[in-house]
Amino acid sequence: MAQRRMFSIKIIDSAKFLKMPSSTRLLYYDLGMRADDDGIVEAFNVLRMTGATEDDLRVLASKGYIKVLNEDLVTYIFDWQEHNKIRADRKIDSLYKDLLLQIIPEVKLVERKQRADRKAKLLNESGTSQRQPKDCLGQDRLGQDRLGQDRTTTVEIEEVLKNFNTEEIESISKFCSKNNISVDVVVEKFNIIKNLKKIDNRVGALITAIKEDWKPNKGQVNNNCNFSQRDYDYDSLEKQLLGWEE
Repeated sequence: MAQRRMFSIKIIDSAKFLKMPSSTRLLYYDLGMRADDDGIVEAFNVLRMTGATEDDLRVLASKGYIKVLNEDLVTYIFDWQEHNKIRADRKIDSLYKDLLLQIIPEVKLVERKQRADRKAKLLNESGTSQRQPKDCLGQDRLGQDRLGQDRTTTVEIEEVLKNFNTEEIESISKFCSKNNISVDVVVEKFNIIKNLKKIDNRVGALITAIKEDWKPNKGQVNNNCNFSQRDYDYDSLEKQLLGWEE
């Protein structure tokens, strides 16, 4: 929630507003300062903090400035969007959004959207944007700084993706999104398979390494893994793990 709020002169300089008692007008300001991005505020808390009375709250409601949504005095400010222009990419939905829509279904709210230049790309340059569960491969902003993630991991996953074409990246993304696999796991497993010999399908090998949780083994020089390399049919494995064949 923003730390700054504004008030429209169009509203607070109107005769209707100025005719209200000063205590009522002050309560309106206090409610506005503490409202969330949808213009909803817990009025009970404000009354307790400021010493204002429920009579002032009732005056605001009777004048059409607010709507009390429940007996806990959760309150909606009608002219909220006149006062504050909330950017869609910075908006945080109210905890009481569903309650508001239930009481005032026709209310117009700013819908939260991602900035166009920051939309999560499908791993790399596939041209497809999609949002995935938190920390999933399909959500991470590859090629850019990832919020809340270490930049080192970003660089590592970029290096991994250079080994795959767009179609292969889409296959990996589908598997990771479906199974909630983090980018760290992808980097770890790719580092295991990248030096293996006799692998024609790296996508299938990578997915298999993730699925079977292959582990690195520093004691083996030539095989870098804790398993004996088997004759996998990686094309078939990829299709099975992605749900493309029974």
